[in-house]
Amino acid sequence: MAKVKRKKVVKPKAEKVQKIAKNPPEKKPAEYIEFVKFIATPQVMRDMKTQGNFSEKFKVSETTLSEWKTREGFWDDVLRARREFFKDKTS
Repeated sequence: MAKVKRKKVVKPKAEKVQKIAKNPPEKKPAEYIEFVKFIATPQVMRDMKTQGNFSEKFKVSETTLSEWKTREGFWDDVLRARREFFKDKTS
């Protein structure tokens, strides 16, 4: 049986976390930041097309992802990430 290579999840630097998420959850903050960036990225530009794909890659349940979407401040974090995403594309 062949070994499956898994990509290592790179934890974002502290200043990048503060720039995107003002109050990330205590559990899985790196995954939260990646999910915020995933939601902020236009669907046609995403490597993963669905929340289910994200869930599998980052080993976070879809229930957790749905709960994150209802967290106070989540959509503000998405807006900040979207601004960063497009700032990088237009400058």
